[in-house]
Amino acid sequence: MIHSNVREDADDAIVYIGDMAIRGFIFEDELCPQCGHRQIYHEDYDAEFCPICNIWLISACTDKKCSYCKDRPKKPLNTVTSDSDSASNLDVEASSDLKTESRKRITLKRIIEILLDKMHQ
Repeated sequence: MIHSNVREDADDAIVYIGDMAIRGFIFEDELCPQCGHRQIYHEDYDAEFCPICNIWLISACTDKKCSYCKDRPKKPLNTVTSDSDSASNLDVEASSDLKTESRKRITLKRIIEILLDKMHQ
């Protein structure tokens, strides 16, 4: 599923969702289980989310000192500017070159968390 209001600047590892800019990248083959949209990796929170459903696709950890999870908002897109830009109405435009250096930024800890989470599903 590809829409036009979400696009990626792979060189700078930035994803634009409407007027918002998020450090991260769009997964080429990881899809939201609810709507089928491509998942987005949010570097600030070391977590994947769906911009259409506006949900995190991985739970926050329980470590109160975790620099990624302690300030993570309940919804990934906690600021919606208008009805036309709402997460449920977004159009996504992914660049064709999604296999970039930004994809290598996932930490080993995060990879382990993802694998453990998938094993428990």
